[in-house]
Amino acid sequence: MASPPGRQSPIGFTAHQFIGVLVLVTAIWLSSGTMAPYGATLNTPLVLPPCDYLFNVDHEHFRQTFLMLDGAPKAAWEGSVVLRRILFPMLAYPLMKLTTFEVGGFITSVVIHALTFLCFTWWLRRRVGETGATAGLWLLATYPGITYWAALPYSYACIVPCCLVGFILLSELSDSRASATVLGCSFGLGILFLGYDLLPFFLPPVAAILLFRKQFALLPAAMILLLAPSVIWIYGVLGLLYQVSPLNPNTGLYVTVFRSYISRPDWYGWARLGLRFPLDAIRNYLFSNFLFLPVLFTVFWRYWSRHAGPALSQAERWFLLAILGVFLFNNLAPPYPGVQLRGSYIARIYQPAFVALLVFTARFIEAIKTQSAATWARRALVVTVLLNASVALGLPADNPIAGFVYMQFYRHGDPDSRNLANNFARYGHRPLGVCTPPGPESR
Repeated sequence: MASPPGRQSPIGFTAHQFIGVLVLVTAIWLSSGTMAPYGATLNTPLVLPPCDYLFNVDHEHFRQTFLMLDGAPKAAWEGSVVLRRILFPMLAYPLMKLTTFEVGGFITSVVIHALTFLCFTWWLRRRVGETGATAGLWLLATYPGITYWAALPYSYACIVPCCLVGFILLSELSDSRASATVLGCSFGLGILFLGYDLLPFFLPPVAAILLFRKQFALLPAAMILLLAPSVIWIYGVLGLLYQVSPLNPNTGLYVTVFRSYISRPDWYGWARLGLRFPLDAIRNYLFSNFLFLPVLFTVFWRYWSRHAGPALSQAERWFLLAILGVFLFNNLAPPYPGVQLRGSYIARIYQPAFVALLVFTARFIEAIKTQSAATWARRALVVTVLLNASVALGLPADNPIAGFVYMQFYRHGDPDSRNLANNFARYGHRPLGVCTPPGPESR
C-alpha cells in the first residue's frame, strides 16, 4: 500500500511490482479450471473432459477463431460471432498450436496480463509519482475484472490489457500536440480495437481532444488510423477474402438499438422503461467494476470537489463521458425486440471505466500524501484492496461476496448468485493443472 504521510515505503516500488505480479498471477490461476467465473457463474456451464473444467457455453465461438487461424475449412469456423476480435487469438495461436486451445490461451493471457501490469504501473509511477502509483498497483493486482475473464482462452482476456494500454495512449495523446504522437497513438488504439469492441469508448475522446485543441488538420488522419485496422480486418479480410458478413447475431444488436431511435416508438412502453433508468444507472455504475472501486472513486472525487482539488484529467474526463454516452445510447433507446443491451443485467459493458477510476484514485493518493486527509484516504484504499482481493482470491474459500459481485457484473444465463457455490459443490475447487474430477456419486 501507499506509505503514510511523512514515511518512506519499507520496500521499493520494484518490489511492490514483483509482489503485485505474483498476486495477480496467483489470482488468475485460482480463477481457472472449475473456478473460472465466466463459466462457473452459469447455472449450466460447459463442462469439458477429462478434468471437468468449467467453460462458458459460447466456448465454441472462441475456439473457431483458432480453427480459422489454423487453416481449417471455412465451414468449421464461419459461424463464430467473434471473428472480428482477432488480436488475442493471433497472440495466443503459437501456444495454442503447441499445447491446446485452452492451455495455450491461459498461458498467453497470464503473460499478457503480467507484462501489461508491469508496463502500466511503470507508466503510472512516471505520471503521478511513486505513492500514487503504488496505490494504483495494488488496486490493479487485486482487481476482480481481471480474474473474471483472464483464465479462459477467449478474446475477453484482452479487455483489461487493451484498456490499460489504450488509456496510456489516450493520455499521451492528450498531453502532446505533436503530429507524430497524435497519429502514432491513434494507430496504436486502432490495433487495440482488434482485441475487443473498445472503439466507442476511445474514438470519441480522441476526436474531442483534437477538436477542442483546434487541431482540425490532424483529425481526418487520426480517424483513419483509428478505424483502418478494424476496417481492413472486418471488411477486407473477413468480408472480401473469406466472404463472411460483418453482421451476425452479436453485431446485429447494435444495429437493432440504432434502428429503434429512427423508428416510430411505442411511447407507453418507452415511458415504462424510463422508470427503470435511475436504478439501472446506479447498478451499472457500481457493478460494472465490482462495487468497491467505484465506491472508492466516488468518495475521493466528492472530497476533491468540495476542497478544490485536482479535476479529472482531460483523458479521464473525455473517456468517462464516452462511456456515459454508450450507456445512455443503450438505456434510453425506445423498446426493441430480441436481446437487450439495456438494464443492469449486463453491467460488464461499461467495465472499461475502471482504468479512469484507478488513475484518478492514484492521482488523489499522490496529491494528498502530505495532508491530514492522507490517513483516512489510505485506510479507505487498504479496505478497498482487501475487499477486491477477497473476490479475486476468494473462490477456493467459497467467499459469498465473490458469488454476489461476480453475478452482478454479468447476470447471464440463470441469474442466481448461488450458481458459483452450486458448481463448486458439484465439480470441486480445482484450478488448471489439478485434474481429479469428482466421482459420479457427487454429480
